[in-house]
Amino acid sequence: MATFADSWSTKVYNASSASLSSIKLYYAAYVHATPATSMSVVLRSNSKSFLDAFDINEEGDQLNVRGLQWYANPFGSLFAKYVMDVYVPEGALASLKAAGFGDIVVSTATLVNSRAFSAVISGSSDLFLSGDTVSLAALHLAVPGSGTLQFHVNATSVAEKTELSVSGSGKVALIGSTFTAKAVRSSVSGSGDIYLGAASRINATAVSTSISGSGSVNYYAAGVCGAHNVSVSGSGDIGAGALVCDTARVSISGSGKAYVQATAAVTASVSGSGTVYAVGAFPPSVSGSLSSTNSPVVATYSLKAIPEYEPSTNAQFGLGWSCLILAGIILLITFIVIRCRKAGRCRCCCRRKRQTASNAPILAPDANVYVSAATPVDAQKHV
Repeated sequence: MATFADSWSTKVYNASSASLSSIKLYYAAYVHATPATSMSVVLRSNSKSFLDAFDINEEGDQLNVRGLQWYANPFGSLFAKYVMDVYVPEGALASLKAAGFGDIVVSTATLVNSRAFSAVISGSSDLFLSGDTVSLAALHLAVPGSGTLQFHVNATSVAEKTELSVSGSGKVALIGSTFTAKAVRSSVSGSGDIYLGAASRINATAVSTSISGSGSVNYYAAGVCGAHNVSVSGSGDIGAGALVCDTARVSISGSGKAYVQATAAVTASVSGSGTVYAVGAFPPSVSGSLSSTNSPVVATYSLKAIPEYEPSTNAQFGLGWSCLILAGIILLITFIVIRCRKAGRCRCCCRRKRQTASNAPILAPDANVYVSAATPVDAQKHV
């Protein structure tokens, strides 16, 4: 474990409510389980200004940990190192939201037991949840951003629905040895990826998989399900050949691909250049256009190493400085263009003048045309 200088400042917040079940973080943090009855935050930094800028408050059942905002001081700047530790009573955390940046490491011992748990990354953070076993009523993992949500648990059991979703370019990875759920719903909108990987077995009654865009959804290495409904709109790929289901219904609109395996029936509907691959032998009931393959394509997730317990770095500059720099660049460009035009050295202006002169029609009126013309205009008419 890292050690920190004695000169570092410390800020401690102890929650007044013992019923908090949700956390919203904007900075890198380590979330630990504690036998205490209420949440607390310990923040250490080499910058007292950084600590003073933090606003930690309780709103309903949620603990908000918000730091310095870029608009707080338009002409301020800050460079700081910090470590944030969030302590949560064992089995009390039902919701975790990451709305900023930096790595967030969470112990699954903090998660609720036999209740619904939700984790959402709306910023660019990477969220790491790891542990041995988790038993939940429902599970919701979502990344409406560019971050990665890595849920690495040896055995995960969900009594009802598991929802995995990505909107953007992020990733959701639910990885372990065994995974059991009544229903699984995976959806990607954009170029992101979803991975549901179980080394031993995935067991689900119903699975729904959808992609809108160029992303991918992958199930591996082995599993079973009752019914699998698949929808692809765009160029996305679904690798579900390792998931042996009773029935599979696939709809593709675009150039996407779907690999499915069913023992009773497969129904395929394709609009565009997409392809539906039936892995292994065709089931007794087949409807639509299908291709057969014994080598299903599936993308697997490479586990990221959990970040070491060490300080994170924060560098921020006020918006005022950015505005001043931009204004200075615009003024400089304007000044150069004006000087160039006045000096006649502007290539664009010179080229435009030459083109105007060369394209003008050359009139050669008769030498005596003005003799009988009352005005130069009349003379022009005679040409």
